[in-house]
Amino acid sequence: MNVALLNKYNLKFLKNFDAHNRITLGASGGGISEMLDDCFDTNTIDEFLQKIDLYANGGLDPEGDNMLHTEIYTAYIDHQSADIYLNIGDSKLLQIIPLVDLKNILIMWKDFLIQNGH
Repeated sequence: MNVALLNKYNLKFLKNFDAHNRITLGASGGGISEMLDDCFDTNTIDEFLQKIDLYANGGLDPEGDNMLHTEIYTAYIDHQSADIYLNIGDSKLLQIIPLVDLKNILIMWKDFLIQNGH
């Protein structure tokens, strides 16, 4: 795990236990953590990573879709960065993050989920 990258965004991956002694996973540390908290499906993360690779390599989605969607968050991506928005009420910009950092954080998040049974 790239601790320096996590520290750059004050990001932490959390593993707790609920009242029934079941593992609960989460993230803390800004807009990216909120989006991660809304994305526990590793297949969705794989789709995000494919789209990030496409854009990072100068490509464009053939359908013109430059968004990564979770239930309540959207990241609009271009060839260099992602703008993460909360989509409830008035869309609110939470964070701008370089694509390379977003990609590496998503890889770490996916690994964290898999290591903890998701």
